[in-house]
Amino acid sequence: MSNIVLQKDSPQILNIFAEDLAKNLKDNLNARRTRYRYKSKFNGNSYEAKSVKRYKSGSKRYRATGELARSISYNIRGFKITLEFNEYGVMLDRGTNGYKLKQIDESSELYNADIGYGSGSTMSKALNKWIKRRGLKLRLRSRFGVGKKLPNTKANRNKLEFLIKRSLMNRGIAPTMWFTNSYNALKDKLPDDLIFGMINNIDESIEYIFKR
Repeated sequence: MSNIVLQKDSPQILNIFAEDLAKNLKDNLNARRTRYRYKSKFNGNSYEAKSVKRYKSGSKRYRATGELARSISYNIRGFKITLEFNEYGVMLDRGTNGYKLKQIDESSELYNADIGYGSGSTMSKALNKWIKRRGLKLRLRSRFGVGKKLPNTKANRNKLEFLIKRSLMNRGIAPTMWFTNSYNALKDKLPDDLIFGMINNIDESIEYIFKR
């Protein structure tokens, strides 16, 4: 059996690939929304994780919003798949570099994506919104362990926002490969040599539109 997909079969191949890719990406993101609770103990110098418990948050306010999964869509015209999703998905897949730690993974399928990171004020608004949605609160530091939570006031949220932003700037964001792994897993199941009209392979068939 030939490993060449004839041009007349290309629309069907592209539709199946795009549909499966969109589904796998959403499933991948939804699986990542399962959170883990760590029980830690202060050993005199730092905290050590003693046990880890997998769980689903009981309250919706503490869950991820699922906005990235909902933003995923695709469209096929001719031999082109247009894949759309929120552009911060690029940073989640490939990671970002910090001043002190370099974390961008060049093997990411989105490594060369041309996106804008927005202004500092945009980042602050997004972080503040995320903090409120997740119900995060500052805690007092104590040498005996984690201290009590501070009131959820605007001033305390601003302090927490500053600490998170400083950490992101210094340490960057670790790559998750949520897109790359799903994409490569499906692509590897396709025949080695595809011909989509004037397009030679699946990589040339895909273009991206990143939503703000």
